[in-house]
Amino acid sequence: MGLDMFLYAEEFASENYFKPDTYKTLTKEVPFATTGSLMLKVEVAYWRKVNAVHKWFVDNVQDGEDDCHEYGVSREKLQELLNICKLIELDNTSASELLPTASGFFFGTYEYDEWYFEGIKQTIEQVERVLKEVPADWNITYQSSW
Repeated sequence: MGLDMFLYAEEFASENYFKPDTYKTLTKEVPFATTGSLMLKVEVAYWRKVNAVHKWFVDNVQDGEDDCHEYGVSREKLQELLNICKLIELDNTSASELLPTASGFFFGTYEYDEWYFEGIKQTIEQVERVLKEVPADWNITYQSSW
């Protein structure tokens, strides 16, 4: 129980996207997929109780709504988060100003301690990987669960 956070990458794929045999194999297990297309959705990042990063998504992507719904995230917003985390990594004293912690139901610690800075490091690694590896034409979404 607690704050779980996810980034997903999504792409709409038509039947032409797949080799015919592959497409038949994929849809065999999904009898209702009769339109000849699929939505591919892949989890590309995961955090646990990194409440400052969650607060950033709520404030900068979700218009302040902390409701566990899925929200689209632009690559520019991810770059903005990455830049903030890199600034904090360079100067830990800027953490409370640049990326403050948030309270919530089992959201983890609210201190600027080793857990906080490990979350910053994890965010840098994951966001860099997403920006590098997820194709530019795929949609990226954020969702939390608590």
